[in-house]
Amino acid sequence: PGNIGGADRIKAVVDAARERNVPIRVGVNSGSLEKELVEKYHGVTAEGLVESALDKVKIIEDLGYDNLVVSIKSSNVCMCARAHELIAEKTAHPLHVGITEAGTLFSGNIKSA
Repeated sequence: PGNIGGADRIKAVVDAARERNVPIRVGVNSGSLEKELVEKYHGVTAEGLVESALDKVKIIEDLGYDNLVVSIKSSNVCMCARAHELIAEKTAHPLHVGITEAGTLFSGNIKSA
């Protein structure tokens, strides 16, 4: 929902996904966390990422659709792992686990291992 646009466009995406019975990936990235959440949590945190993801999940669930995959990504491995631990306690939706901006081939392989 964060990059789709207004309510009408979100509903159109949900309707199309429902018609085709395909999951919607709800993605949150540490590099684009909402300003309000950065201020609330005094920086980019696992808790802020989880709150952002759950807010977006709720928007779609309120439209009557729950075929979702939640993706929380950060280039900070520890923050990403913590965010996945936290969100796993709050939702049963499948999680797409990964590291964003992993870096060079060498460092990216280590972070993504």
